[in-house]
Amino acid sequence: MISILHISSPLTWRGGERQIANLISSLNKKDVKQILLCPTDSQLANYCKKNTIHYQTLPKTNGISLNWARTIKNICRSQKITHIHVHDSKSHTFAITAATLYRKIPKIIISRRVIFPIKNKFLTRYKYTHPNIETIICISKAVELVVKKAFPNATTSIIPSSITISKYNNTKTLNTLKNDFKLESNSILIGYVAALTSEKDHFTFVKTAKILINKNENYHFFIIGEGDQRQAIEKFILDNKLDNRIHLTGFIQDIDVVIPQLDLLLFTSTSEGLGSSILDFFLAKIPVVSTRCGGTEELIEHGKTGFLAAIYDSEKLAEYVQKILTNSLLSKKITDNAFQYIIKNHSKEQMGLQTLEVYQKSLDQPSIDLKKYNDSVKISAIIPTFNEEDVIENAIKSVDWVDEIIIIDSFSTDNTLNIAKKFDVRIVQREYNYSASQKNWIIPQAKNKWILLLDADETVSHNLRDEIRQVLESNKNNYSGYWIKRTNFFMGKKIRFGSWKNDKVIRLFKRDKCRYEDKKVHAEIINNQKFGILTNNINHYTYKNLDNFIKRQNRYSKWKAVDKYANIDKITIYHFLIRPIFNFIHSFIFKLGFLDGKQGFIISAIDSYSIFLRYLYIWRNKNGEGIE
Repeated sequence: MISILHISSPLTWRGGERQIANLISSLNKKDVKQILLCPTDSQLANYCKKNTIHYQTLPKTNGISLNWARTIKNICRSQKITHIHVHDSKSHTFAITAATLYRKIPKIIISRRVIFPIKNKFLTRYKYTHPNIETIICISKAVELVVKKAFPNATTSIIPSSITISKYNNTKTLNTLKNDFKLESNSILIGYVAALTSEKDHFTFVKTAKILINKNENYHFFIIGEGDQRQAIEKFILDNKLDNRIHLTGFIQDIDVVIPQLDLLLFTSTSEGLGSSILDFFLAKIPVVSTRCGGTEELIEHGKTGFLAAIYDSEKLAEYVQKILTNSLLSKKITDNAFQYIIKNHSKEQMGLQTLEVYQKSLDQPSIDLKKYNDSVKISAIIPTFNEEDVIENAIKSVDWVDEIIIIDSFSTDNTLNIAKKFDVRIVQREYNYSASQKNWIIPQAKNKWILLLDADETVSHNLRDEIRQVLESNKNNYSGYWIKRTNFFMGKKIRFGSWKNDKVIRLFKRDKCRYEDKKVHAEIINNQKFGILTNNINHYTYKNLDNFIKRQNRYSKWKAVDKYANIDKITIYHFLIRPIFNFIHSFIFKLGFLDGKQGFIISAIDSYSIFLRYLYIWRNKNGEGIE
């Protein structure tokens, strides 16, 4: 049985403490034994007491504490703890102290929620590289990037913050704010729920409020929270003569009653791991305008689930607030989209299952989703590589449930193979000619009946993993392979429209039935077999940087020129001008690529340019200059 010791050090109740409560609540339903160690008189201790959660307290302390370390050791031994889960920097220190002083301290899981750079100091590096550290759970990709920058070889998982989906179902909207502050019934309330700390940048909030107050006399602003910046914020408000329009409420315990009273969240932080308070506003169908401050960019899709402006840009923030509050149809569209996003991605049940999987994996136990599967279906995963050090670890981890992983490498010159060797993989090297040739050479060498082919910049989701096992165990239609849709990410954005919208590939197939067509680029499995289609997607992270993307498109253009050369007799203005222009219009306009914003434009433009290059290479070859 899995047994968890959660450790938390703050006295206050903020986003991190709420996430601990959500996690404990979710795991209690999964037959996981849990105990929380936290400071005496902390808000989290009070929560545990009210909700009959097993907890233990110690006096709050800073830095290294022998008392905390000894207590951790005693709890681990008496309660047969399998994992220590630390939820902040101080509790991380306490756990590492215990692991240093005492034997048989269990595996340590770290939750990291901030994007502050990790200091390059001896003790900090020791904390993050201690042998007991198993996994660092990051609440966003932005946080993971910070961890990987400091510790490239760290084992990480991304599990976003969660929310109780039903929390606003029966909440009645009150008027306590308007009543307490004696405001008119037609007042429009714009709030910011955050601790009063420097990185939350309440000064930009005040500057934005000043701009908006000049546009509408009904606007009132609420700063909800407490912190060491309060005095400076109050002075700034008074200096700007806005004290009758901007109200500081202090910390509000029952914030879930207050949020539905607000008309908009104005979130002006400069540095955010995710911005978990935004989840509440999404769920309550309150529109959000935020700065681009790290993790918020993973929550808010600009123009769809909210609006984003650069940090400190009070003019643009005010513009977006005004845009939403003066357009009820836009406000409804955005809040509906945000609500659906929350339902799909941020339930506490999802967070519990994902965290449980991290615990189980570290004990070399199969996840609960895989227990139902037997070993009757054997799969070999094949991953072609060349200089893929940035992505290869994620690709391998996403298929670590298969029976064999083969890396077919084209003599990488970076750290790709060193990273791959950390895992149970078979590495084969072969000089690269072109993709189809490489794949057709390695496929017969796989040990197992079924092949799952994955590019190094792709990952298999847990849902796709489970579906693959299910369909292969049944395979009632005797398919030779399966089409799999791809979710493409470009320049940090999920691409939903344009020429990439309906991207699908045959990546799961029988070893002895399928081969790739002999094409230089974008070769597909020869389609003379019976194929099914899966419902879950491969995630495709197709972008390292713009130079890399353009170079790849140029290479593809040359290869396509080789593939198409024999089929084209003469190159005309139609090929140079009409085909590229039509491709751009078709992708960007007719296939709605413009809805993907600047990313959609760049994709459509470069794809069209690559068509021009393709015919330029063919024209050059026909004139004796050669494609190369």
